[in-house]
Amino acid sequence: MNLKIGLLFLRISQVTSNLHCHIYALRIKDISEAQRDEVINLISEKNIAVNVHFQPLPLLSVFKNMGYNIEDFPVAYNQYKNEISLPIYPQLKAKEIEYIVQVVSNSIEKIL
Repeated sequence: MNLKIGLLFLRISQVTSNLHCHIYALRIKDISEAQRDEVINLISEKNIAVNVHFQPLPLLSVFKNMGYNIEDFPVAYNQYKNEISLPIYPQLKAKEIEYIVQVVSNSIEKIL
C-alpha cells in the first residue's frame, strides 16, 4: 500500500470509528467532469457504490427552468466536477475499507 493510499485508509478508519455517517465525499484534484465519470464507472465495475452526492442547484431542472446557468457559478461547478461519494458506515470492516481505497486509488491512477 503506497503512502497516499495509506493516508486515505487511515482517514477513513478514523471517520468510521468516531462518527456515524453515510458518505465519504472525496475530491479528486485536477480532474475534469468526464474523467470523474470514468473513475466512477471503473469503481462501479468493482461493485462499490459510488456516485456524485452533491450537485449545484443550477444543474437541477427546476433551477434551469428558472433561468439559472451553471456557468454563472464557477466555484460550485469546480467543486461538483471533482467530487465523488464513497460508502462509509461504522460496520465497514478494515478489509472492506482497504479494498475500497485500493480500487479508488487504482481507478484514479488509471484515468489521470
